[in-house]
Amino acid sequence: MMRMGDVSLRRVGTVLLVALVAAGAFALRAEAVTEIPMLEVTGTLERVEPVEGGELLVLKVDGKEASGPLFSDCHFLDERGTLIPKEEFLRRYMKRYVTAELSEAEGLIYVCRVKTDA
Repeated sequence: MMRMGDVSLRRVGTVLLVALVAAGAFALRAEAVTEIPMLEVTGTLERVEPVEGGELLVLKVDGKEASGPLFSDCHFLDERGTLIPKEEFLRRYMKRYVTAELSEAEGLIYVCRVKTDA
């Protein structure tokens, strides 16, 4: 049998085969995860108010108020896409255009970010 140093080619082949099978299984598992259909709403950030079971984000869109419940672990992102604390986001961006990303089915807001033209 041919040897590469102390490691046989057969052993190297076996390790590569196991790695490929594991990578394939991981890829199949990743495909099995369903994506949550998301919607985006952009408007002026008016307020966040407490409601039973959480908080409600209120935006002014085309002169009308639109609101939705905040996910308990909602992410708040600044202009650079950096995660910042909710209190800091509200202090800096109140009465400015922001975009809320919410689930189509439940209407829960998962991400609130500063509106950018990019």
